Amino acid sequence: LPEAPDALLESQQAFDRLARAISAQPKEPTIQASQPFPPHAFVEHGLLGRRAAEAALSATNQQSMKIAESGLSALRQLLNDEHRRQAREVGLEWPLPSSSLSKLPSEGPDALRLRLTLVRALLRCHQDSQAVLEAEACVRRHPQSAASLLYAGRCLLRVGRREQGLKYLSAALDGVTGPDHTWGHQGASIRLQSFATVDKCKLAAEDAYAYGDFPCAALRYGDALTSCPADDKWGRATLHAARAACHRRARDFRQAIDDCDSALALFPKYARALFRRAACLLEAGRPKEAIQTLETLLRVDRKWPNLCDWLVRAHAQAKR
Repeated sequence: LPEAPDALLESQQAFDRLARAISAQPKEPTIQASQPFPPHAFVEHGLLGRRAAEAALSATNQQSMKIAESGLSALRQLLNDEHRRQAREVGLEWPLPSSSLSKLPSEGPDALRLRLTLVRALLRCHQDSQAVLEAEACVRRHPQSAASLLYAGRCLLRVGRREQGLKYLSAALDGVTGPDHTWGHQGASIRLQSFATVDKCKLAAEDAYAYGDFPCAALRYGDALTSCPADDKWGRATLHAARAACHRRARDFRQAIDDCDSALALFPKYARALFRRAACLLEAGRPKEAIQTLETLLRVDRKWPNLCDWLVRAHAQAKR
């Protein structure tokens, strides 16, 4: 491009660097050589400018929360600058008064990628609630974008809103617009296939449990956990609690308690996991720990069936 403007040359050079960097990475089993680049890769490798690249990399810093927060603020500022640029292009004053919000032009691909990079960074910083807000704002701005629908589904799964998250993932298969449509469609498809595998494993586990084959049921729930996407926190918590029930019936209390602890690590107020943990501790001869867990359950759900009876039983065993 000998006669191209400097900006175009820089953009082409950045794209070439991005292609080389991604092609040099080790290939994962689920990634094909022809897989499109994710939105954040374009930002991190400079296609939206050096300032955006630095902000994106800082926002995902795992060593310093201060650096990560600085990067998140910079990404938000870049998105604000993009809105200001769009407003000035159509002759609107900035900041926009509320009466003029509807006159702001539709966001372009740069703004979409900045938004998705921000959502990804929030997820990596474990700010799941903020990620949900940003992802839903992205869907409102880009309702047909497969990439925005994919991220919205992932965020909702993270906070336990499983049904709505699955709806967004399904909608991503029908998304037909956006610069990263193929990437979003592919990501949603992979996750929905994983959920189908999880459902098959759960059915097999429930059948084994019904027939009294508790070790086999535990194995099938383990298969479901292996296939379950990491974003599906509530799904994983329920699978751990279900496998704990299998271990309990098989009298393997140590494994059962470990599964309950795994479920509670995802959702500390998961009442069923608290109850099963307390029951396993009591049956394993650890009544004092059972009392502590039952008291936690009492604070979470005072109406849990027969909770007072279990507390009386635990206190009686502790006095023996």
